[in-house]
Amino acid sequence: MKFQLDKNAQEMLERLLEINAYSQEASDLLSAFLDGHFDAIDINLLNRLRKELSCSLEDAYYPAFLSVLDIDPEDEELKKIEQNTAIKTMARLDEGEFLANPYLKAIRFPDRKEGKWKMTKNYYLPYEAFLYNQTKARREDLYLPVDFLGYFDKKVDYPLVEENNHVWMSVTPYEARTMEEGIRMAHGKVLALGLGLGYFPYMALRKEEVSEVVIVEKDPGVISLFKKNILPQFGKKKVTIVKDDAFSFMKKKEAKDFDFYFFDTHSTPEDALIPYREYLLFKKENPQKDMAFWIENSTLVYLRRLLMVLLQEESEGLYKETFSRDFTDRLLSSFHHQLAETTLKTTEDLLDILDDENLRQILRESKF
Repeated sequence: MKFQLDKNAQEMLERLLEINAYSQEASDLLSAFLDGHFDAIDINLLNRLRKELSCSLEDAYYPAFLSVLDIDPEDEELKKIEQNTAIKTMARLDEGEFLANPYLKAIRFPDRKEGKWKMTKNYYLPYEAFLYNQTKARREDLYLPVDFLGYFDKKVDYPLVEENNHVWMSVTPYEARTMEEGIRMAHGKVLALGLGLGYFPYMALRKEEVSEVVIVEKDPGVISLFKKNILPQFGKKKVTIVKDDAFSFMKKKEAKDFDFYFFDTHSTPEDALIPYREYLLFKKENPQKDMAFWIENSTLVYLRRLLMVLLQEESEGLYKETFSRDFTDRLLSSFHHQLAETTLKTTEDLLDILDDENLRQILRESKF
C-alpha cells in the first residue's frame, strides 16, 4: 500500500487503529472471562453488588464481570476501553423465547452414543455468560466490533453432540440467532453444507417456500447419529443426506441444481476463512443463485482485524514479509502483494479498503 494521506485521513487512520486496539483489548477480556469464568457470576454476587451500587440486578452484571476478572472499575486503561468499545453491552435474555423455538419444542434428545460421537444435553446455570449473537461492525461506527454477551436468570437446558467428550455442535441462542438470516432467505430446493444437529434443515423446511433440503456431511458417525435419533422426528419433510466433503461436492455438476445454498462447515471465524473463500468463489461463478454463509459478519470482523494489522505495519514502515507456513502470515503476505499498488489518500479511501465488499474481494482473490 502507498500512503499519501491528507491531514483528515491521517487523523482517521489514527482513530481506526485506536478503535481496533481497544476493541482487541475488550475482546481479550471477554475471551478470558468466557474461557475461565463463564459460570462465576451468581445471584449472591449480583445481590451484593446491587446493594453496594444501588442499582438493578441487570445493571450489576457488568460490575460483577469486572469483579470476577479482578479489574478495578476506576482503572484508567479500562475507562479508555469503555469509552472506545461496546464492552459494557451485556443483556439478560428471555429463556421463554429461546425455549419456544420450534426445533427445541419438537425434537427430543435422548442420550445416545455412536462411536466417538455422543448426543446429550447440557445447561446454562442462572447468570452463566455466553455469546448469543455474532460480532458485528458498521462503517458508520468506524467498524467498531460489537460482541453480544448474554445470560439467563434461570437454569436452561440445550442439546449438544460431543466428539470424544468435547462439544462439537449444539443448539443454543447463538446458533439460533446466527442462522436466522439463512433460514429467512431459504427457498425452493435447498443445499445445506454441514449437518450439525439438523437445526437449519428443520427450520428451513417449516417454510412453505422450501420444497426440500439436501444435506452434505462427510462424517459417517454424525450421519448415523442423526438418522437414528433426530431425522425420524422430522416427520414427512423431504430430507436427503449425501456423504461427501462439502467443497468436493460443490465442484460436481449436481451442485448447480439448487435454489438456495447454506454454508455451515466451520465453527469459528478463525477456521471460517478458507471455507469463506470457497463460498465467495462459488458465489462469483454463480451470481444468479441465492446463498448465505454462517457467521459471515463475525468472519468479516476477523478478516478486517487482520487487514488492520497490515495497514498499521505498512503505514509505519514496519511490515516485513516472512515466508512462514503459518496461515496468518501467508494470508498477510497475499494481502500485501494484492494491495501493493493501492494508494490511500482520503478518509473515504481508508473506509473503503476496510469495507465488507472490499474485504470479500481481497479474500476471494488471495493466494495462500
